[in-house]
Amino acid sequence: RNILNESFPDRWIGRGGRISWPARSPDLTPLDFFLWGHLKNEVYRDIPTTPEDMRERIQRACTASTPESLKNVKQSFIHRIRKCMEVNGDHFEHL
Repeated sequence: RNILNESFPDRWIGRGGRISWPARSPDLTPLDFFLWGHLKNEVYRDIPTTPEDMRERIQRACTASTPESLKNVKQSFIHRIRKCMEVNGDHFEHL
């Protein structure tokens, strides 16, 4: 928390921060709706054979992201935010 407070004063969201965010709260972060699923698909395309193989696969998957794919993530994120605003923060179906 100290590092977050120093690096991002009053701008990070989480337990113990100025902006409270409950554990297991549904949210709109690109990490939740895109990155983890994408990385899992890439890493487990073939079953890793060793812990080192797993680490290498994770590193390759992380460095393989293109500017175009990140642009698409950003556009999707903006779309989700707008949808959330349309329903006044209520739940909505997957987009």
